Amino acid sequence: MKKILLCFLVSASLIACTNQETKTDMVKIKAEIVALEGKWNSYNNARDLNRLLELYADDAVQLPNNQPMLIGKAAIQKNDEVSFINRAKGQMEIGQTVDVIGDENLVTEIGKATQTDSTGKVISIGKYMIVWKKINGKYAMLSRPSDNGHTPFGDIYISYSPDMKYWGEHRCVMKATPFEDSAWQCTKIGAGPIPILTNDGWLMIYHGVINTCNGFRYAMGTALLDENNPDKVKYRTQPYLLGPAEQYEMVGDVPNVVFPCAALHDFEEDKLAIYYGAADTAVAVAFGKLSEVIQFTKQNSL
Repeated sequence: MKKILLCFLVSASLIACTNQETKTDMVKIKAEIVALEGKWNSYNNARDLNRLLELYADDAVQLPNNQPMLIGKAAIQKNDEVSFINRAKGQMEIGQTVDVIGDENLVTEIGKATQTDSTGKVISIGKYMIVWKKINGKYAMLSRPSDNGHTPFGDIYISYSPDMKYWGEHRCVMKATPFEDSAWQCTKIGAGPIPILTNDGWLMIYHGVINTCNGFRYAMGTALLDENNPDKVKYRTQPYLLGPAEQYEMVGDVPNVVFPCAALHDFEEDKLAIYYGAADTAVAVAFGKLSEVIQFTKQNSL
């Protein structure tokens, strides 16, 4: 991964959403989707692009009539900007839910779209299909329980909350490894940036530590957690992804430290940027391809 040194220090918390198993109630789900369609109709006809985009996932896909497929919220935004400019004054578009098919986690909506002109005359009627993925109202937090010392132990745990105030359902996600299995993460591990939801699950970037004769050495690894049950680890890197090698990573207030703190990604351009603490003195950023990091994680798993 390509690296650039920055001259400030940042930290990041780790919070993600996940699913909770519940009995499927399609009547309730349909009512929720109808309400969301009502919002979409309102925002779209008011040409309120900012609020309209809040209804789309970052990796949403749209198939407009007689146009190439739109991938990602940014592409949908550009298309809607042009559509709003070209739309005749007073023209309205209403989406009406006809049926929903699926389960609690993934629902396909089949609907009817009607366009009217400024007089209310129907100018077109069409059909549409939307795939909804529900994240069921619980927050999940990755953490490392600690005592008053310098974390002499270190495992990654997950806990859940309905309101980000009260937390429970604590369970272990990953432990430090035996030395012979993966030495760089044998002393302790800890979660880093907010996980990234991919087609292969939640991509978690974390740090691992080994206690050497020269002190602690921190490196960066990755894991893929199950999308619906993120306490289940699907893949976890046996070698580290990035370790201290540059002078600013090896020399500083705490030497030999690569400590991932935050990440930015772009699915459409297949880009990943990871901000990390270097020797507890500066922050650097490493660039790579998101697909290659996922592939590396799967092909080099414990």
